[in-house]
Amino acid sequence: MSKKKESTTKVTPIRFDPVLRHGLEMLGRTLRTPMNKLVNQAVDDFLKRRTAEVETDLTALLNDIKAYRKQDPDFEKVIRQTAQSEALAVRKRIQDPAEGHRLHRTKRDRAASSKRRTAGRG
Repeated sequence: MSKKKESTTKVTPIRFDPVLRHGLEMLGRTLRTPMNKLVNQAVDDFLKRRTAEVETDLTALLNDIKAYRKQDPDFEKVIRQTAQSEALAVRKRIQDPAEGHRLHRTKRDRAASSKRRTAGRG
Protein backbone atom coordinates (compact mmCIF):
# COMPACT_ATOMS: atom_id res chain seq x y z
CA MET A 1 0.00 0.00 0.00
CA SER A 2 1.61 3.24 -1.10
CA LYS A 3 0.81 6.49 0.62
CA LYS A 4 0.13 9.48 -1.53
CA LYS A 5 2.67 12.24 -0.89
CA GLU A 6 1.05 15.18 0.91
CA SER A 7 1.39 18.47 -0.84
CA THR A 8 2.97 21.26 1.20
CA THR A 9 1.35 23.92 -0.94
CA LYS A 10 -2.10 25.30 -0.32
CA VAL A 11 -4.57 26.33 -2.99
CA THR A 12 -5.34 30.03 -2.62
CA PRO A 13 -7.89 31.61 -4.92
CA ILE A 14 -6.82 35.06 -6.04
CA ARG A 15 -8.83 37.62 -7.98
CA PHE A 16 -6.68 39.37 -10.58
CA ASP A 17 -7.37 42.60 -12.32
CA PRO A 18 -8.17 41.64 -15.96
CA VAL A 19 -5.16 43.58 -17.27
CA LEU A 20 -2.81 41.77 -14.85
CA ARG A 21 -4.31 38.40 -15.68
CA HIS A 22 -3.87 39.07 -19.40
CA GLY A 23 -0.25 40.06 -18.80
CA LEU A 24 0.42 36.90 -16.79
CA GLU A 25 -1.19 34.70 -19.43
CA MET A 26 0.81 36.37 -22.19
CA LEU A 27 4.09 36.07 -20.25
CA GLY A 28 3.32 32.47 -19.35
CA ARG A 29 2.77 31.55 -23.01
CA THR A 30 5.92 33.39 -24.09
CA LEU A 31 8.12 31.81 -21.41
CA ARG A 32 6.25 28.50 -21.48
CA THR A 33 5.87 28.77 -17.75
CA PRO A 34 2.71 28.02 -15.79
CA MET A 35 0.90 31.07 -14.43
CA ASN A 36 1.11 29.57 -10.93
CA LYS A 37 4.91 29.55 -11.10
CA LEU A 38 4.99 33.15 -12.38
CA VAL A 39 2.75 34.29 -9.52
CA ASN A 40 4.86 32.45 -6.93
CA GLN A 41 8.05 34.02 -8.33
CA ALA A 42 6.46 37.48 -8.31
CA VAL A 43 5.19 37.11 -4.74
CA ASP A 44 8.58 35.78 -3.62
CA ASP A 45 10.37 38.76 -5.18
CA PHE A 46 7.84 41.18 -3.67
CA LEU A 47 8.17 39.69 -0.17
CA LYS A 48 11.97 39.80 -0.27
CA ARG A 49 11.98 43.42 -1.39
CA ARG A 50 9.25 44.70 0.92
CA THR A 51 10.42 42.86 4.04
CA ALA A 52 13.91 44.32 3.53
CA GLU A 53 12.38 47.81 3.18
CA VAL A 54 10.25 47.35 6.30
CA GLU A 55 13.23 46.01 8.23
CA THR A 56 15.24 49.10 7.26
CA ASP A 57 12.38 51.40 8.29
CA LEU A 58 11.91 49.62 11.62
CA THR A 59 15.66 49.65 12.31
CA ALA A 60 15.74 53.41 11.72
CA LEU A 61 12.70 53.89 13.98
CA LEU A 62 14.25 51.77 16.71
CA ASN A 63 17.48 53.78 16.50
CA ASP A 64 15.48 57.02 16.81
CA ILE A 65 13.67 55.67 19.88
CA LYS A 66 16.94 54.58 21.49
CA ALA A 67 18.49 58.00 20.83
CA TYR A 68 15.43 59.69 22.35
CA ARG A 69 15.57 57.53 25.47
CA LYS A 70 19.30 58.25 25.93
CA GLN A 71 18.54 61.98 26.04
CA ASP A 72 16.49 61.55 29.22
CA PRO A 73 16.57 57.87 30.24
CA ASP A 74 14.62 58.34 33.48
CA PHE A 75 12.22 60.92 32.01
CA GLU A 76 13.53 63.41 34.60
CA LYS A 77 13.04 66.36 32.26
CA VAL A 78 9.42 65.44 31.52
CA ILE A 79 8.70 64.80 35.19
CA ARG A 80 10.25 68.18 36.13
CA GLN A 81 8.20 69.98 33.44
CA THR A 82 5.01 68.28 34.61
CA ALA A 83 5.68 69.23 38.23
CA GLN A 84 6.37 72.82 37.21
CA SER A 85 3.13 72.99 35.23
CA GLU A 86 1.15 71.58 38.15
CA ALA A 87 2.75 74.07 40.57
CA LEU A 88 1.95 76.96 38.22
CA ALA A 89 -1.66 75.82 37.93
CA VAL A 90 -1.99 75.70 41.71
CA ARG A 91 -0.44 79.17 42.14
CA LYS A 92 -2.72 80.67 39.50
CA ARG A 93 -5.73 78.65 40.73
CA ILE A 94 -6.26 77.15 37.29
CA GLN A 95 -8.65 74.19 37.15
CA ASP A 96 -6.96 71.23 35.47
CA PRO A 97 -9.51 69.86 32.97
CA ALA A 98 -7.85 66.44 33.10
CA GLU A 99 -8.80 66.14 36.76
CA GLY A 100 -12.47 66.79 36.07
CA HIS A 101 -14.99 67.67 38.74
CA ARG A 102 -17.49 65.84 40.87
CA LEU A 103 -21.13 66.06 39.93
CA HIS A 104 -23.52 66.82 42.76
CA ARG A 105 -26.86 65.29 41.96
CA THR A 106 -30.07 66.25 43.68
CA LYS A 107 -32.73 63.82 44.85
CA ARG A 108 -34.79 64.86 41.83
CA ASP A 109 -31.88 64.02 39.46
CA ARG A 110 -31.42 60.59 41.09
CA ALA A 111 -35.17 59.85 40.88
CA ALA A 112 -35.30 60.77 37.17
CA SER A 113 -32.24 58.66 36.46
CA SER A 114 -33.76 55.70 38.30
CA LYS A 115 -37.00 56.01 36.30
CA ARG A 116 -35.06 56.03 33.01
CA ARG A 117 -33.15 52.88 34.00
CA THR A 118 -36.29 50.96 35.00
CA ALA A 119 -38.21 52.13 31.92
CA GLY A 120 -35.49 50.79 29.66
CA ARG A 121 -35.86 47.28 31.09
CA GLY A 122 -39.47 47.22 29.95
